[in-house]
Amino acid sequence: MYTGVLNGVIIAIVNFCYQKVTEPMVILENHKYQETYIKSFTFRLFIFKFVNTNLSLVYTIYQASNHADAEHMEEVYILLIGMIFQKFA
Repeated sequence: MYTGVLNGVIIAIVNFCYQKVTEPMVILENHKYQETYIKSFTFRLFIFKFVNTNLSLVYTIYQASNHADAEHMEEVYILLIGMIFQKFA
């Protein structure tokens, strides 16, 4: 049961760290206009957070579909609950 919560906490920590690393990376790109800076920063964060948040879910669902039993589906539900709590934290 704690794996979903742990996954949510790890996702939040990695997202926070990546956000702190992304800002200097985008500054190094030396954008001429503020608008292109914001677009680049937003795009990088969106792609990373989308993949980081959903990759474990996709992998768990893939594994559950190969083993169509109640134990693996329970892992999917626990992971979903952890991800939902992570979104509200």
